[in-house]
Amino acid sequence: MERWGSSLEEAIKIATTIQQELNLSTVLKPILEQPQGELHNVNEAQLTQFEVLWDQRQRNLVSLLLLKAAAFREESRGGHFRRDAPAALPYWCRHSLQRIGEKLSTAAVGEAIN
Repeated sequence: MERWGSSLEEAIKIATTIQQELNLSTVLKPILEQPQGELHNVNEAQLTQFEVLWDQRQRNLVSLLLLKAAAFREESRGGHFRRDAPAALPYWCRHSLQRIGEKLSTAAVGEAIN
């Protein structure tokens, strides 16, 4: 798949907006804001709607993480081809670590990632 940095950034903005809208939905917001371990009662109609919205939220989150990882790696390597950076670069012979809510971190192959 061919990618451009600018199109990746635009897709990140769209996926971020979708994630925010899902988090603010009247069905998901109360559940996302409740204390961890606390139960939330929903009726059968709400449960069906919750399941659909939760599934969409999780799929969007995975898409957002993939987009951020693709934008982070500013080179072409393997199946990751950037039209705006077509050559593999020695610097990017690295491992990357991505966690929700944190910046991506990277370290050379053989070094520990913090």
